[in-house]
Amino acid sequence: MKIRKATSKDIKKINEIGLEGLFQEHPLQNPENKKKIKQDVEDDFEFHKKTIKKNLLDRKQSWIVVEEKGIVVGFGSAYIKKNKGVIESVYINKKFQKEGYGKKLMKHLIRWLKSKKVKHIESNFLSKNIPSLKLHEKLGFKSYLLRVRLK
Repeated sequence: MKIRKATSKDIKKINEIGLEGLFQEHPLQNPENKKKIKQDVEDDFEFHKKTIKKNLLDRKQSWIVVEEKGIVVGFGSAYIKKNKGVIESVYINKKFQKEGYGKKLMKHLIRWLKSKKVKHIESNFLSKNIPSLKLHEKLGFKSYLLRVRLK
């Protein structure tokens, strides 16, 4: 296993894994409305596709990939806003989940954020994503804010 900085050559694989992850994650929030899930995922993914090239070059962001035998099997991203660090995303190819890749990416992003002397680190994920919640708790994160949405 190797973790390295993501490059523009990784965008296609990051997009594939990210899209797969969004389709896994969104039904946890709204399992009964498949049309809404598809629209939410498409909206999220369109925004991601428009911004990823610029984000890879942003010094206040870290985009990393994890490789297994030379194949990208996951990615993670974090950014700095004022004096706060935020872990934005960690997605692992479905075939490689539950093998510790997500935890290793999270630890790598946490180290990067701490090296930038942020005051604290936050992480965002959908509230019903229990595997992500458990991973965050194992890494010492504590719940402190619940954000709700009205459409």
